[in-house]
Amino acid sequence: MSAASQDEAIVDIARRSVAVRWLSRPGAAAIAAWPRSRAAAALARWRTMPLERRVRSIAAALMTAIATHAALTGFGAPVPLPASRAVWIGLFVLCGAAAAAAGPIAAAWRDRIA
Repeated sequence: MSAASQDEAIVDIARRSVAVRWLSRPGAAAIAAWPRSRAAAALARWRTMPLERRVRSIAAALMTAIATHAALTGFGAPVPLPASRAVWIGLFVLCGAAAAAAGPIAAAWRDRIA
């Protein structure tokens, strides 16, 4: 018996299982409601924004998260403190560079997808 046919047999057994059917009903309801949901509307708005703006927005959000983390923790960390600070500073600088180079990153992303 091949691996594919074994997988199909297991899937068939699971589909006929009462537990799997009972657990899949909420998921099916969520999938059916997705097109009318607020999350779907927000995702549709997000995808209509230019890719360059999305890259810049994500970079800004990550920079805000890093700055908030540093402010709340007092930029203190367990040993090795210098290495930990260097990583956070490096991530912050990398996000800043990504925000500054949003245009080329978006163009590279489009080329990669195509």
